Amino acid sequence: MPTRLSPAAVLAIVALAVFTVWITWRAKAFELDLGVNSQKLALVGKQAPDFHLPALDGRTVSLSDYRGKKLAVVFCASWNNGSHPAMASLGLFYRNNRPADADFDMVAISVGDDRKAAQDFFTQSKVTFPVLLDATEATAKAFQVRSIPAVVVIDGNGKVTWRFVGYTQRMAFDLARELGVTNVRGMEFGGSYGGRRN
Repeated sequence: MPTRLSPAAVLAIVALAVFTVWITWRAKAFELDLGVNSQKLALVGKQAPDFHLPALDGRTVSLSDYRGKKLAVVFCASWNNGSHPAMASLGLFYRNNRPADADFDMVAISVGDDRKAAQDFFTQSKVTFPVLLDATEATAKAFQVRSIPAVVVIDGNGKVTWRFVGYTQRMAFDLARELGVTNVRGMEFGGSYGGRRN
């Protein structure tokens, strides 16, 4: 003969089921919110936070070093899969499309990497623009970066004008437009890896 559950046990099972449905719903809502908000950067239209970071070449680099020209700041990391194709693409874009007299520059900010990991990663990616180390992730947090790779364009007055989160093969072309590069050279165009432009 089957055992009959007491009313208290039935109530406990129902309460557990309701709680499970509620917590699953809240977790999914949080995940969706984080996914959407990771693509947004509240700083667009506002002054960019200043930074003072060590570069792989040994000097300290600040945002103020680039006053008067546009600056593309690329947040990435050796441990992030999306950063690898993004940095290869942006490294190629920079080598082929930035003349010595350009009115823009680029820096990479390596988030959470130690010096050796960053050096190996950026050497492999053939990046020739400055690479800065944000080992504590304080600069990424100041820029409200929740997902990498992320590109932020800052105008000559220090205002954030554009951002791109994720990686698509079109990213370099979108960045070129934002930097005023009209004839993009030496780049191939293809499909995407799921990044979004906002």
